[in-house]
Amino acid sequence: MKLRSFLTILAVSSVLILLLGIAIFYKLLGQSPLVAVTGGVTTTPSAAIFVPKTVPVMVSLLVNPDRIEAFEQVLTPPQDRPRSHAEFNRIKKTLLANTNLNYNRDIKPWLGNETTVALMTTDIDRNLKNGEQPGYLFALSAADVELATTTLAQFWQQQQSGGVDVVSEPYKGVKLTYHQPDQNGSRPLSTAIFNRFVLVANSPKILREAINNVQAASLSLSQSLAYQHALEQLPESRVGLVFVNLGRWGLEWENPIVNLPSQPNLTMSMGLSPQGLLAHTALVKGEDKDGKSVEPALSQPIQAWQYITGQSGLAIAGTDLNHLWEQLSVTIAGNSGLENLVNQPIRVIKDIWSLDLPQDIFNWVTGEYALAMIPPTPEKQKQKPDWIFVAERFSPLAIDAIKHLDELAVEEGYSLGNFELGERTLSAWTTLNRVPNLANKNVNPQVLQAKPKAVHATVGEYEIFTTSVEAMDQALSLVSQKTLLNDPEFKIAFQQIPTASDGYFFLDWEASVGFLKQQIPLLRLLELSAKPFFDHLRALTISSAGAVEGVAKATVFIRLK
Repeated sequence: MKLRSFLTILAVSSVLILLLGIAIFYKLLGQSPLVAVTGGVTTTPSAAIFVPKTVPVMVSLLVNPDRIEAFEQVLTPPQDRPRSHAEFNRIKKTLLANTNLNYNRDIKPWLGNETTVALMTTDIDRNLKNGEQPGYLFALSAADVELATTTLAQFWQQQQSGGVDVVSEPYKGVKLTYHQPDQNGSRPLSTAIFNRFVLVANSPKILREAINNVQAASLSLSQSLAYQHALEQLPESRVGLVFVNLGRWGLEWENPIVNLPSQPNLTMSMGLSPQGLLAHTALVKGEDKDGKSVEPALSQPIQAWQYITGQSGLAIAGTDLNHLWEQLSVTIAGNSGLENLVNQPIRVIKDIWSLDLPQDIFNWVTGEYALAMIPPTPEKQKQKPDWIFVAERFSPLAIDAIKHLDELAVEEGYSLGNFELGERTLSAWTTLNRVPNLANKNVNPQVLQAKPKAVHATVGEYEIFTTSVEAMDQALSLVSQKTLLNDPEFKIAFQQIPTASDGYFFLDWEASVGFLKQQIPLLRLLELSAKPFFDHLRALTISSAGAVEGVAKATVFIRLK
């Protein structure tokens, strides 16, 4: 059993999920702490009327992007403005890739204050035999509908003059214009104007579906009770909104015994603070508004933070890990996708290190807990990071469980011993290594040295586990000004998130990026696809905050540089 290994897997899994979510919305929101932009012109995306309830993802920007860029340029030092302008242009080109549309020429002159992008379906023709062909919809509000109409007409005339086979047809009172697929079978660019919105899609089928959703209002996302429940729990001051239908990503509930809907969803509102981006999330399990309201478990920071150093690259803290696991188990029951996601690392740990996390760890952590990673110092970059795990041990169950961990370590071949560190007695899991005689290589005295692989100690009401003696010494010798709670970056985050919470996740990106790249190969690809975000990311903090009428709430603060 390796303490370092199971702590590493737990932490890395959490980080991966968070980074994947963040990369989606940042491309629309840019990277600047826009103090002057407190909210969009509208608080709810009007384009939700075009989007079906089953839409996998919808992202809306509720303020004109040029307004954001203008404020960003004012706040950026003159020497950095060309680079910042280039970043905005790169985002615009990415969103309009393969459309033959130019933002400055074809869109900017008439664009209003709402831009919505939706992945309408993961497969346009719903035929997996010929591969998946996603269907996208761009819904752009027009400040000048007449100019937008004229611009689109000129665009299609130019396309036709260039030899493109352009088709115009009426559909339920709306004119659809598109070009035929080319020889490579690429999906045709399609446009339409409906009221004050310009609709752009990669297939006329997507435009027809959007119009159907408007005329059969019950089909649209705007009429979804789950979506409306989520909006009720989110602050109205926002510049963007993200909706993710979890049921459309292979996460359907398959067990009819479980009283859960087939399509839970996550809605996220994005706001701006002087230090970065502030997101509020609402997780809704279903259409019915009959869930329980649960107050946050914590009204102030837990005492376990006092053993977490300010040099931590990432930290997770909360209370009653056992209850959290029980809730998670009930939520994912009958959902093979989520069950596999959660249980796979647990099975790996059990098979390799004979450690059953729910029974050997979660089961007895019913009080406060904190987990932190300490990155290696610059001069020791090749070394692995250290880990600290702190948990309250006020129950007989906890005391017996800690003894059981020692027994498991012995069963796995480690030696168990005690030694003094200052005034504390530490228990160590060690291996014996032969010490070579460097003075005389021909002599082999078989001198053995005990090398600690992990240590733990009882400190007041807490049990502290670390992956090295150095990390334990750091945890035990902390003074108030060196703890994570007093770290400048962490203080800024705590000022942005609610005091009442169920727990916290903190990531110092600059301190952790080297370790994360080693553990998550996919992260390198994410960095390329969301480069503006990662270039400016300094730290990330997440705080969960109970539930209101069954809607689970959380706050995400993204510190930017």
